[in-house]
Amino acid sequence: MKRTERRPTLPLTWRKAQALMDLADRFGSEVDAFVGRLLGGDFLRFPSDRALRDGLLGKGYTSPHGLPARMWKMALSRAWDVVSSYWASLAKKVMAYVARGQAEGRFSRGQAKYALWLLSDPRRVQALVTGRCPDPPPRIRLTAAEQRQVRNRLRRAIRRERGSLPAFRSRRVVELDPCMYRVFEHEGRQYIAIQTTERGQRLVLPLKGQASISGNIRLVLTGERLAEVHVTREVRLRPAGERGLPGLTEALDFGITEVATDSEGRRWGEGLGKALKEMSAWLREKGEKRGRLRGLVRKYRERGELAKASRIEAENLGRKKWARKRERFRGQLLAIVSQALRAFMRDARPGLLVVEDLSGLRGKFRSPDLSRTVSLWCRHALRERLAQLAWAHGVCLELANPALSSQTCPRCGFVHPRNRRGDTFQCLFCGHGDDADRVGAVNLRARVQDPAIARWTPPGRVREVLTERFLRRLEGWEFDFPPEAATLSVLGGSGFHLTVPGAARETGRTTGGGPRGRHAAAVGGPGEPDRGRQHHPGQSGCETPVDATSPPG
Repeated sequence: MKRTERRPTLPLTWRKAQALMDLADRFGSEVDAFVGRLLGGDFLRFPSDRALRDGLLGKGYTSPHGLPARMWKMALSRAWDVVSSYWASLAKKVMAYVARGQAEGRFSRGQAKYALWLLSDPRRVQALVTGRCPDPPPRIRLTAAEQRQVRNRLRRAIRRERGSLPAFRSRRVVELDPCMYRVFEHEGRQYIAIQTTERGQRLVLPLKGQASISGNIRLVLTGERLAEVHVTREVRLRPAGERGLPGLTEALDFGITEVATDSEGRRWGEGLGKALKEMSAWLREKGEKRGRLRGLVRKYRERGELAKASRIEAENLGRKKWARKRERFRGQLLAIVSQALRAFMRDARPGLLVVEDLSGLRGKFRSPDLSRTVSLWCRHALRERLAQLAWAHGVCLELANPALSSQTCPRCGFVHPRNRRGDTFQCLFCGHGDDADRVGAVNLRARVQDPAIARWTPPGRVREVLTERFLRRLEGWEFDFPPEAATLSVLGGSGFHLTVPGAARETGRTTGGGPRGRHAAAVGGPGEPDRGRQHHPGQSGCETPVDATSPPG
């Protein structure tokens, strides 16, 4: 596994900044031209970027943007990565569709194997989309009709997931190999001299700090006269005494008020909630003010007062300070996340770490503030940092299905939305109380070895599995407490209800199949449709049926 180190430059002179911007613009234009060429068919005609490079050299290719040979070769390599990553990301999304289809019976075992073979290579994915799909290997035995059916289903799935074609729009990045730069020191300051479009001329940039720079690097413009050198390094393993302990399994439930809560109830990164709230409030305040100013600009333009509208845009609606402030907040959040995860790895030392799969967490929330806060949660950075630290500490990382994990009682298995109230968990059936995030972590830890709840199992199916298990336990009363201790009473009859003492409105319906077994008398047996509406001692208020199979409403 690799990680990226950033080396910022000192503020550059105007001449150097202009030269660097011109170089980045030429490099980006060259990459974008190669991306179009690859999508046009070269990605399929050549097995690798080196083969395409050799073909271009054989034809005497020269860069239309004035780049030297080494630099356009780097641009070609970057373009190949862009196109390959585009098809690979599409394939990853469609693989989830194939897994669900096999679980639901839409794909046979042979068809699923053929589909995964097509999706395992980005070049085969592009061939599938363009209608030039290669023949499957002999180990995949399907009829021509079955192969055609799989290809058509995959094409439809790709069309649903596919957006616009990839393009390299960035004009702020230059990639260099070791022969295109030189690092040296002068009077205690470290410098890097990079190749330019002029033969024999190098652009010298002063760097902050002292650190080794080697291998392929990326030069990124971060401001008007600022840049960063991105160096990729291998993640080093920690000493044996700092690695995870084999056999110790932990789980993390990610939150918003803190970075995560583990299955032992310990909270990590409790400063996250305050930082997110501060950032969300600032964005809301500034967004409202900028929105009012944009309204004034529109009004003045409609009146024909163009000079006044232009002054407001230039003086009050700039983006530089806004972007710098957002970047500072982002750095603060990432620092809190990194410190919390490092502390967890150092103190807990798990051999197996189970975390919730957050890839399906998308879209808007009912609260604009919550939507803004979660959108700023940097889920990608969180996953990336967690993967790096797990690798460095020798920890096996597993993703689990997060559906209903904080609404399911770890003691009795009863699942209901009203089990959780904010950060508090209180089971409506057995009365078990705990921190909601800890309950989520405990359920995630148990779920990683659950064959019935896989990572891609839909939430509706997860609810069905959990409800069926609870009803089986209820039928034979396989709980560690007597029926009299349950906080919900169960009605008999042709079906049964779970009733919540003190509830104000009806929220469910009768479910078929009454409880049986030696505890049937305690909860009401068949043939007693109106009996069993009984209060447990100390409970008051009306009893409202709660459906055990679906949420209220």
